Amino acid sequence: MAICFGLLAMYGNTQTNKAVFLNLSDIHFNPYYDPSLTKKLMSSDASQWQSIFETSAIKTYSTYGQDCNYPLLISLIKNMQARLAKPDYMIITGDFLCHNFQSQFTTCSGISYQADSAQQFAPCHSFIQKTMQFLAGLFTTYFPHVPVYAALGNNDSYCGDYLVQPDGAFLSMLAAIWKPLLYTDSTISFDTYFPQDGYYSIQSAVNKKQRMIILNTILFSTSFNDPGSRQPYCTLENDGKDNDGPGLQELAWLKKELDACRAAGQKAWIIQHIPPGMNVFNTIPTSDTACLQDSAYFMKPLFNDAYLTVLREYAGVIAGGMAGHYHMDDFRLVMDSTGTKAVSYLHVLPAVSPIYDNNPGYETVHYDRAAAKLLDYTVYYTDVSDTAIKKPWAQEYNFATTYRQPVITAASLLAAHQLIGKDSAVANTYMRYYPVSYKVSWQQNMPYFRYYWCGMQYLTATGFAACVCGKK
Repeated sequence: MAICFGLLAMYGNTQTNKAVFLNLSDIHFNPYYDPSLTKKLMSSDASQWQSIFETSAIKTYSTYGQDCNYPLLISLIKNMQARLAKPDYMIITGDFLCHNFQSQFTTCSGISYQADSAQQFAPCHSFIQKTMQFLAGLFTTYFPHVPVYAALGNNDSYCGDYLVQPDGAFLSMLAAIWKPLLYTDSTISFDTYFPQDGYYSIQSAVNKKQRMIILNTILFSTSFNDPGSRQPYCTLENDGKDNDGPGLQELAWLKKELDACRAAGQKAWIIQHIPPGMNVFNTIPTSDTACLQDSAYFMKPLFNDAYLTVLREYAGVIAGGMAGHYHMDDFRLVMDSTGTKAVSYLHVLPAVSPIYDNNPGYETVHYDRAAAKLLDYTVYYTDVSDTAIKKPWAQEYNFATTYRQPVITAASLLAAHQLIGKDSAVANTYMRYYPVSYKVSWQQNMPYFRYYWCGMQYLTATGFAACVCGKK
């Protein structure tokens, strides 16, 4: 902590510049972890859920391969509160609902679907609404008057994975739940765009020169409204995997927001769920004869390229970015057109859910409030390898100390990336922290270090393949 505040003193000498906020992602709360409670939860108001969960005989944390249960969630909330009771705000980069939420509802409630009718959807939709109300209630209770800037994740939907519907009932419902968490009367953008398309912008609660731009990157995804993933949990709108209209509209909106920031002398922070670049895990070959298994993008190539172009064009306006989605602790660099200079970046946050063989983690982030610039962050985690023992949340690492950089900028992250590439000890450290210090994943990933390292800087299939395969 002394190092963190030393850095703050270097880059912001007044007390008002020294500020901290909370960063977390991919909560994936599973209200079905104790199936015996499901019907009681269904018949109760969301305000009663915490007391119901407290009656469960299950007190251990969820572990690898499982989404976040109540014991893990409440320990996270209480630890964040104990560590930082009054953050400037909280950033959450999406995925509040657990995986397979709708099918688990069918299993645990005993309610099945025989036809596409609103009447049959209603119980599942009500349970989703109560889950989102419960989570919002925890933030309000443990962090009163702390703004929450949240993005949608691909699991956050009535319809199923990647099936959030523009101008649909889910967004209208969620808008009513999330709006009070903003703690501001200046919600014109939220009121206009979130119920329609799931994105919005808002002025920071503590600096009128800092604007949060919260994207709905599900609209950019390779899987957005893929009919192949459709389940009978609602009637889809804008159906069709190749419907690019909502995403193109969002890109046009983003450029207008960034133009407005530039004109007003503001700095923009981009908050989103799905980052650009490659799905590195899916590129790793399954045989020794291949260099790459597949050129697997997170976003459709159309949107990946167009979004990177926007980030380059407005690099002077964008002070930083946050993403989530693949549950690991990482960052992605946006290079200039020559590929030699880093002009922007996205910090990819570790997940709370341990479902993808990672330990749960969150961050406290130190920043210069007046300049809206990131300074440093510290990751805290809990080891869920032995669920019989509730290990305390502890500091995992600090960015400045680990990567030997005085602040967090595109240039410093490029320097960190180069250090990781040339120093085997730092490379080993990066691979350890990537799955939040879960030893098994760390050791399994280590032989493929080159893939993960290339994925940080090379955000197109061509560049990624040249980086990986050129060294094979």
